[in-house]
Amino acid sequence: MFYFTRFILIILILFTAGCVSSFDKTSLFNGIAFTKNILQKNLSFSYYNLVKPGNRENVCSMIKYKVKPGDTFYSIYCENTTRMFSYDEFISLNGHIKNVDTIEPGDSVYLPAGLKNIKKDVSTLQPGEKLPLVKKEFKKSTGAKFLIYMVKINPLKYKISLYHNKGITVEDIKKDRKVIAAINGGFFAPGENFSPIGLLMSKGKKINPLTDYWDYSGVFYITSAQSDPYGICKKESFYDTDVTEAIQSFPILVWNGSVYKEYKDREEASRSAIAIDKDGNILLIATESTISGGLTLNEFAFAINSMNWNCQKALNLDGGSSTQMYVKDLLTLHSTAGIIGQDKVSNFIVFSEK
Repeated sequence: MFYFTRFILIILILFTAGCVSSFDKTSLFNGIAFTKNILQKNLSFSYYNLVKPGNRENVCSMIKYKVKPGDTFYSIYCENTTRMFSYDEFISLNGHIKNVDTIEPGDSVYLPAGLKNIKKDVSTLQPGEKLPLVKKEFKKSTGAKFLIYMVKINPLKYKISLYHNKGITVEDIKKDRKVIAAINGGFFAPGENFSPIGLLMSKGKKINPLTDYWDYSGVFYITSAQSDPYGICKKESFYDTDVTEAIQSFPILVWNGSVYKEYKDREEASRSAIAIDKDGNILLIATESTISGGLTLNEFAFAINSMNWNCQKALNLDGGSSTQMYVKDLLTLHSTAGIIGQDKVSNFIVFSEK
């Protein structure tokens, strides 16, 4: 009876796939894979084969599961990338879908381009070659002008790590000759312990947990998975499987190529951020350090988005007197707010030679 039932189920699945997409070879293989996953892996019907619009060969699958009560995630597995989506984020990318549970095999959904444009070149800089550092002027509505520095890094060429200690400066980081670039990291509690606020993971060890206190916060992460080696996600979408390095900060400045939100915070300060462009390069961004004045969060987000950097996602880091950035042989930017020397911070995002 079991074999008869399985045979009938296979026939029904293949027939449905044929009706939806003219029974081409891709649909046939999709139907077989879909059936096998249900029969052999005991998956519920929340597992679907999804096809990206305009490209029927780029087949993805989506598995719905719960990490904890109330937090439903949809894990998207594609040919070029793997990442996490919260329900709200997935719906925001697919306005034509009102309920994910109504998706059927063969339905069209929008999925981000992922890492497919990154060249898998693991070579390092050649002797005498330098990272592409850009310096641009941003003019505020008041007429005040500030310099913004940006360095573009192919992350597949370098080792990326979260360095933390009880009070460090960019001068400490640059002592390591293998370091080619670095920027100050996330927020930390004032005092002698320099305790991080929000998620901080280094070398696979969770130093501080994710916090729900911050609205509109995000996580920059590095994983050991080749399908999803790095990225920026919203805090609701973060899951620490295979994650080796991660830092939580707030707020998100740019998302899907647009300014994410207008924030009420009008404080003017030096600013720093980490971003990803449309080709998968990581961008380190910082404004010149000033004792007074600077950019508001809204001005910083607008400035990043207005530059011709093709920025897709940008996450604000701990700015103000913490703003510090280093590009080997090109730039050492640090806070001038400290009366003596530079202000110390809790952590840095560091790029080193492999």
